[in-house]
Amino acid sequence: MSTSTQYLALCEAILTEGNALRIRARGHSMHPVVRDGDEVRIAPCSPDDVRVGDILCFRSQLEIVVVHRVIGIRTVEGKAYFRMKGDLALVVESVPAAAVLGRVVEVGRDDRAWSMETPRARLVARLLALGSFPFTVFYLALVKTKRLFLRVFGRRNDSR
Repeated sequence: MSTSTQYLALCEAILTEGNALRIRARGHSMHPVVRDGDEVRIAPCSPDDVRVGDILCFRSQLEIVVVHRVIGIRTVEGKAYFRMKGDLALVVESVPAAAVLGRVVEVGRDDRAWSMETPRARLVARLLALGSFPFTVFYLALVKTKRLFLRVFGRRNDSR
């Protein structure tokens, strides 16, 4: 059994028993909401309670733990599927409800924590989900423009 398979099994066991779980986020697909190295608290959830905008933890087709945002929900032949996408990713995944491990309820960074359960956080999450593709394209363009600007004009020297 590989390390990632053991990690997945451990996450599933903890959440299935009704316990919350804290994991360290790896990767940049959920930037800027969840950054590489952030501590993410995941709570068990019922697929019936999932809403567009929620950030879910799920078992991917590659049998790894993934944290992405719900941008759509559909039912096919009585089974729920969630359209999932990283905030900075361009690819959309269709994830069966059975693969969902839990919902992200808190993101911690630099000794601070942000609840994903407040009305304000839920509104922002919903807006991010609805504007997911335009946000991604805008953000990537902004980052590329900044890099180009710095390459052409160099870094500003603040020491005077």
